[in-house]
Amino acid sequence: MLAIYILFDDTTNVSTAVSFENADMPHPSSDLTLGIMAKYWTVGKVKTRLGHSIGMNAAAEIHREFVLRLCRQLAAVQSRRVLAIAPDSDGARLREQPELAAWEIIPQGDGDLGDRMSRFFQTQLGFQSQRSVESQRDTSSRETPASRVILIGADCPLLGESDIANAAQQLETHDIVLGPAIDGGYYLIGFRGPWSDRFGRLFHEMPWSSSDVFAITKQRAEETQLSLAVLPENEDIDTIECLDRLRDHLNQSRLENRSLAEFADRIDTILSHNPAS
Repeated sequence: MLAIYILFDDTTNVSTAVSFENADMPHPSSDLTLGIMAKYWTVGKVKTRLGHSIGMNAAAEIHREFVLRLCRQLAAVQSRRVLAIAPDSDGARLREQPELAAWEIIPQGDGDLGDRMSRFFQTQLGFQSQRSVESQRDTSSRETPASRVILIGADCPLLGESDIANAAQQLETHDIVLGPAIDGGYYLIGFRGPWSDRFGRLFHEMPWSSSDVFAITKQRAEETQLSLAVLPENEDIDTIECLDRLRDHLNQSRLENRSLAEFADRIDTILSHNPAS
């Protein structure tokens, strides 16, 4: 199966069809789309705050581990699974990663974080709506159109199926679901379709680098009379202090959870090979 994604540029009124998808990948039958938005692990381009403490090479390797772990852990979620990657040109480099076999890979496109997130939701909700129209013409390929779309980043590597299931359940009765991060941002956002222009207000002119992102997003949702569900707080792993807390948690869970033990070992190996750590 080959899906074509339409990226619309408001400045030129031009739509571009692109796809990095594995044509042989099965398409889950579900009304849910799960997305991960992440950067490719180029040294010096990812986790630079952490890199100042452990070295940029180690920071890039840590980021890679986070992305691939999330893709492994969430591969069984009954949904369409989409990895939105930046820069756009690096999407093709991910095809050989076995952890990504269950994921469609698409480019994030241009713009700031808000532009790219807004485009992702519009594309996914709009794409599903178009599939619904097309399936009505061909009943032999009828599928249930997705009405819920959830997007996470790659900074909370311990997110699992239960977290996504909880968020998806909240979207049964709410327009928006948010997972607040300790630093004032959010690690998860989801919408119940169809797309509304009111959703776009949550991404427009947002101070993304500040600690007010969650509070402003929540306020805007309330101002536009969108029903909002809030998930438990979580921590983005962006600094050495956050990484130390993550490692402590992993070591405490080592005996009970083999997957976490292996994850801890990979992080320890990366740090042991880097003089700055």
